[in-house]
Amino acid sequence: MPRRDPSAFTSTAKRPVDFDSFWFDTLAELATVPPNATFKKDELRSDDAVDVFDVRYDSYGGMRIAGWYARPAGRNAQMPGLLIVPGYVSEPKVPKDWARRGYAVFSAAPRGKLRSNSDFDPGYPGLLTHNITDRNNYAYRGFYMDALRAFDILAALPEVDQRRVGVTGSSQGGALTLLISALRVNSVAAAAAGAPYLCSSMDAASLTHSYPYQEINEYLRINPEHDSVVREVLNYYDIHHFASAIRAPIVVNIGLQDDVCPPETGFAVFGQIGSSDKKLYPYDKCGHDAGATAGHHEVVEDFLSLQLKPVAITNDEPPIVPESAVVADEVFSKFWSEIDSQVRGLSFDDMTLEPLPMRSTEGSTTYTVSLPSIGDGRIFGYFSVPAGDGPFPGLLEAPGYASVVHISPYERRQRYAVLTLVHRGQRLADEEYAAEYPGLLTDGIENSSTYRYRDIVADVLTGLEWLTGRPEVDPGNLGIAGSESGLIAASMRSDAVKAVLMSGPLILRGANGRNSWPDYYPLEELNDFARSHPAKSGKVSETLIFFDPLSFVPEYSGEMLVACPQWDRDIASPLISRLGGSGELYLNTGRGHVDHSYIESWLGERLSE
Repeated sequence: MPRRDPSAFTSTAKRPVDFDSFWFDTLAELATVPPNATFKKDELRSDDAVDVFDVRYDSYGGMRIAGWYARPAGRNAQMPGLLIVPGYVSEPKVPKDWARRGYAVFSAAPRGKLRSNSDFDPGYPGLLTHNITDRNNYAYRGFYMDALRAFDILAALPEVDQRRVGVTGSSQGGALTLLISALRVNSVAAAAAGAPYLCSSMDAASLTHSYPYQEINEYLRINPEHDSVVREVLNYYDIHHFASAIRAPIVVNIGLQDDVCPPETGFAVFGQIGSSDKKLYPYDKCGHDAGATAGHHEVVEDFLSLQLKPVAITNDEPPIVPESAVVADEVFSKFWSEIDSQVRGLSFDDMTLEPLPMRSTEGSTTYTVSLPSIGDGRIFGYFSVPAGDGPFPGLLEAPGYASVVHISPYERRQRYAVLTLVHRGQRLADEEYAAEYPGLLTDGIENSSTYRYRDIVADVLTGLEWLTGRPEVDPGNLGIAGSESGLIAASMRSDAVKAVLMSGPLILRGANGRNSWPDYYPLEELNDFARSHPAKSGKVSETLIFFDPLSFVPEYSGEMLVACPQWDRDIASPLISRLGGSGELYLNTGRGHVDHSYIESWLGERLSE
């Protein structure tokens, strides 16, 4: 049955009678903790145009919190400030792109994020339901204050014009944007909130099976007696109740097919916003992207520029051009043959497979998996098996460049026996080695044998080896979805993999396929490294050749879909033309729901039962 008009939705969130006093007390507690902020210049991430600083400060409860601060280098005049607040699972980026536009910009990493998780690390999933039955110790009490304190620190900097300070973010960042705009009503000059999360939270959980809200559904399925207290606690934290205090000019964007933050809750919170200068951008055929790649990113840039009036950097420094390098075919083959042999020689006798009732559903059972890999690494995974009689089509989800790997989407878990792999260095597989973001892309890059992506590909290959041997999996219907490491693994096991869906960013291909490296992260890591280690530029180029997906595709004989944005067409097209099997290049439309539907249909048709 089609869902009703989301704009007609009425929130069931109820504002507690002591809502104002609760937050007055919380702000008073925060004020008792001196910020003790420190700014340490990060020479590796800085360049001639932008200074970058690693920031640490004290926040609610005395917890030490991290952030990134970037500003135009050598600028003496005051400039506008911009706070960027992060999404639920994403790590805060080094905001050099916004600094180039002329902002003094702070990228906050509230508690639980990397560099802010030594004393508080509830995990993902986990944050949304951490202490959810205790309003005073609920996870978001400190989390909200961490973001607010970041704004206060930014606004107080001498180079920042306090009359021109804005805040922006999407998803959880959209929620924090609204929160800060409400709690610093006289200080926020402009705000841009995308796909806001934490709005009418209990309603949202009833409208979706997607994480993070699915955490609420899972918690209450295990603890149904807590329903009323969970609802009561969430009412204190619901952004719906903060929004009426907002007075700054603000733009809000939502996706009308968003299954992460349902559009119903976006319409409802927008209606609550008290500003007389507000505009809603609802994007049809968009999911949680909320129109970001359909033109809304430019809307945000133009809006903030109009309100905050930055002066962009003029930088004539030429881009770094990678040195050319060549690797002999026999050297390349030997390198990967040795890794392949090590993986084939692994024993899974000491693997563990444990049921995970909290993350299981009526249609699937989820397990945690711990596997050995080559070297001293162990890898983690979520293994989900549909209800009913198997075997089922198998799917390996190859992890991308991110610290957090989420459980497979609800729909996939009902259809496939799916292994969601967490490679070494990512959360839950980081006991021996913890990856840094930024940092992973250049970790050990001076030599192909020490490069971290060697281990990552080996981990994905190990996951594939394990999955192919599972009795729940139909060996004739096995696919891989996700990042470039999955394509590499499929090419090394071409006879076992029927279909490959590569929809993640083309990082390794982009590192090899362009005349210069882009100035956005994670590829900006290569520029940072080259500036700091110019004598090693040739070594970097040589190492990257070993990991170019283009070198592997002739060996893959199955079917492949590469989904990418228009601007990556030039580096993606050769993957199809050189493919040993049959392939298709799908250029994303910028409408996330349309793109998602297409690629999932493609995968489902290939992995038919």
